[in-house]
Amino acid sequence: MGTSRNYKASVKNQPQWGELSSTVTRSCDGDDISNEEAEKILSLYFQVTTGGNVDVDDVNNHQPPSPANPVVPTLSAPYVSAGHQTGGSGGRSDTTSSGSTGGHSSSNRPRKSRSVGKAGRKTATRLGSFFSSVASSGLSQAFTEIGIDISGKTVREAVNYLLDYCSGAATNLDETAAKAASNQLLDELVEGATTLDEMETKLKESVNSNGVDDLLVKYFGLYTFEHLYQMFEGKLVKEKGKTNTNSLFKSIKEFIFECLKGINKDKPLKNVDWKGEGAKPIVDEIYTKTINYFHFYEG
Repeated sequence: MGTSRNYKASVKNQPQWGELSSTVTRSCDGDDISNEEAEKILSLYFQVTTGGNVDVDDVNNHQPPSPANPVVPTLSAPYVSAGHQTGGSGGRSDTTSSGSTGGHSSSNRPRKSRSVGKAGRKTATRLGSFFSSVASSGLSQAFTEIGIDISGKTVREAVNYLLDYCSGAATNLDETAAKAASNQLLDELVEGATTLDEMETKLKESVNSNGVDDLLVKYFGLYTFEHLYQMFEGKLVKEKGKTNTNSLFKSIKEFIFECLKGINKDKPLKNVDWKGEGAKPIVDEIYTKTINYFHFYEG
């Protein structure tokens, strides 16, 4: 899991920080938290880290999701054209919604925090390209394309090379979360592989059965979890103890992935060039779509 550190003042100065901190602390009592509590924590977290801004141009339903009622915001038109038609530089709009969101008008929203998103999207773009290459050209060729020779290497060594390529050095909180999330995802995908051939087989099976977009949604779920973990783990261990802290984060993680199970089932992406220029805006939109799953909690 991610390194436990305090977030910078730019995040703590967000209006919802106090409510987020108190909600997390109050929920850390050793019991399983309810879906409503987990949903509220995630919504407040994204309000804090995005300054209340929502980047999707067309969100059809603001009802908050839950494992029992997983409402999926549909993708904006630019996303569909980038993924299914042009494959080019379309995709995520650079203009955020001008409507009122999270109680803030476009003129009085707090400044958007830059503590979350950049490293995760960069890592996800590289992971998507690599997964696509493995599926089409094999593991060795996929590594060759990124300038790495894995001849004679172990599975762990290959994973470590890939982590360094996708995430680089973890010099700040966002990069730490991005690298920890990619490590968890890759460990899960290649679990049980003892040779590079087995690693290739497992990665191909995952890409072919789930699609690159589903793997990136899972990555962003882990990335979200890692940010929350870094934000509060140290404080909670001191105040509530390790056992209660672990129980809380286990519940939050389970809720994240229960909610995200069906996020791409309505419109799975086809014929995307994950190695081309059109991949980045698609990754950006997948990230935005993922965070909007938890953005509309109204307590």
